[in-house]
Amino acid sequence: MLFRSGLTGLQKLQAVFEAGGRLKSSRKALMVALLRPWYADANVLVRERVNRATIGLLTPLLAGILDEGRRDGTIRVTNPAATAAIVLAMFVASGDTTSRLFLDRLEGRIAFDDVTAAIGAFDEAIERILGLPAGSFRLMSDDLLRFWFG
Repeated sequence: MLFRSGLTGLQKLQAVFEAGGRLKSSRKALMVALLRPWYADANVLVRERVNRATIGLLTPLLAGILDEGRRDGTIRVTNPAATAAIVLAMFVASGDTTSRLFLDRLEGRIAFDDVTAAIGAFDEAIERILGLPAGSFRLMSDDLLRFWFG
């Protein structure tokens, strides 16, 4: 998918996030079982180390996609590598937020509309950072939102 010619940088960027969502969805029971222990106070250092490692490992891949999007005109950034690290930090933060929203939703503390608004705010922020048209990027499709939070 990432190495297919004919896809724009923006299409490849969207494909990366969609693939991550599909992977987690295919292992929903495991993901749900891990959430509470993962967010236990005792695991704060492990979470921080995993987050840093994730950003470090994925920054070169995302920088390449952003650079391709810069060259094809679908993404407007001046420094793809630095921007990739920022977007990945937001992705990590969105994952944390999404996980906590999921737990809140399981316990009936939050409405579906509140979830979509929170995730939509991340979409909008990423669009602005990358100079994308409004509504052109989604961390989670409507189908994934319903699958996890519906």
